[in-house]
Amino acid sequence: WDRAVVVHHDASGSTHLLDELSGAALRHIEAGAADADALTRALADTLEIPGDEALAERVALVLDAFERLGLVERTP
Repeated sequence: WDRAVVVHHDASGSTHLLDELSGAALRHIEAGAADADALTRALADTLEIPGDEALAERVALVLDAFERLGLVERTP
């Protein structure tokens, strides 16, 4: 639980436990990160990790999971 984030989704009534990267991603999305590339750069800066292809792939997985959980919606 050290750096985990708990999120309650009002619409579904579900509560989700997110790891540090996922929690930071959700905070950046709420702050206006507009796309996966911007989110990857923001996470690299915030978490002080390389903004490489591995992070970009992880961000894509996180976004897919958020969409399945109903936490975010994909926009055109």
